[in-house]
Amino acid sequence: MTRTAPKTSNGHRSVRRRTAFAATSAVFAAGSLLFASGVSGKAITLQGPVPEREIGPVSQSGFYRLIESAKNAKIGHLRIYDIKGVDATRSGIRIRGQVDRVEMQNIDISHSAEPNKRPHLPIGIHLQNGNVISIERATLSGFQMDVGSDEYANGDGIAAERGVNSLILRDVSVRDNSDGGFDLKAKSTRGDNLFASGNGRNYRIWDRTKFTAGTLESVTPYVRAGNSGSAHFWVKGNDTGPPSITIDHLVVRSDNTAPIFWVQDGGANIRIGRCTLDVPKGTTFVRGGSKNINVKAGPGCST
Repeated sequence: MTRTAPKTSNGHRSVRRRTAFAATSAVFAAGSLLFASGVSGKAITLQGPVPEREIGPVSQSGFYRLIESAKNAKIGHLRIYDIKGVDATRSGIRIRGQVDRVEMQNIDISHSAEPNKRPHLPIGIHLQNGNVISIERATLSGFQMDVGSDEYANGDGIAAERGVNSLILRDVSVRDNSDGGFDLKAKSTRGDNLFASGNGRNYRIWDRTKFTAGTLESVTPYVRAGNSGSAHFWVKGNDTGPPSITIDHLVVRSDNTAPIFWVQDGGANIRIGRCTLDVPKGTTFVRGGSKNINVKAGPGCST
């Protein structure tokens, strides 16, 4: 049976935490919540069978990882809501295991001011597996790495791996992450009212995926460390399995000439209904050498 957290003084239900992340862990029920040790810094872990669960509200600071599902988790329906996390030292939320449906709402997680070093790759929300996952009203910021000039700097706001079938994003903002704001390998992603600013590559869309969106905004991508180049949209091309990208309204503002679409390693199919652009002279709309890059762009998309 799902446990209900006690009410706090402000009337909200909170997740019970052991003081200062005590050195020993406690499992409250089979397949339920595991409150993990200060050694790993994990606050809440879902283990084993989880037919249905809600987590929230939760407020925490100075954590390695705030919420995750273990590799052995078998999740039917998980709702995560009203999450406030500051000064993360690795990541906010990680979803893995056998996962059917996850809903996240009202998420605000930021990394500490100190960038990570390998092997601790920082990610705001990391989705490794899932049938249908939705994220609404979320902000992820500051997930950065400190690397040498000849190394690649990871660090994403939201990263969805190929084990995710369907991802839905609404009213989501990602800012100041050293690699991707949105790093999307999910088989299908639908988004609306998305905002990305100051990430190395504001949107990263991979081959063999379908990305469909209403209104997207991209503002001045910026690479802080490492050997990668910046772009509003970095696209992993593929001549035999090209990504399909459809955006109704693309809004781009920039203080530098980073390309709007940078397609590497093959073909891509890009369809833009209309654009609102405020970019410097010399900005390229699409950069890429493959003859299999197909672009159809509507009014306002000329740079």
